[in-house]
Amino acid sequence: MKFIIKQKIIIIISVILLISISLLSKKYIEHYTSDFIDHSIYSKVLDEERKIFIRLPKNYDKNKSYPLIIKTDGNFNLSRWDNSIAELSLKNEMDDSILVAIPNLFWTDSRNRDLVPPFARKDVKIEARPPSDNSPSIFGHADLF
Repeated sequence: MKFIIKQKIIIIISVILLISISLLSKKYIEHYTSDFIDHSIYSKVLDEERKIFIRLPKNYDKNKSYPLIIKTDGNFNLSRWDNSIAELSLKNEMDDSILVAIPNLFWTDSRNRDLVPPFARKDVKIEARPPSDNSPSIFGHADLF
């Protein structure tokens, strides 16, 4: 009887673990892949590998020049950006463009680090932090990004 209970517990834990891994994999794929050209580049300044998504115009011609749009938070709303650029281009309201989207890193909080300027809080109308709390790690490093 005890053996059967232990087996059931092991099976339940295994199923929960498999579901968790599946959900994490799905989240990773949604967050860190795109329907466009996925490319990785190494940044010496950030000392890390970064993924970029590149959206080319539908009838891309390598001999033609195109406007370039660089989008941070690159893993969000890519299909909406693609649709908007294509639609505005068809209406001649803008030139079809190359979009380079830079996603945030998946396993770390790179968004605040990369998009918040250093000492961004200095003009906020709240009590200043004590000098001991003014570590650069608290503030962003958008100047490096």
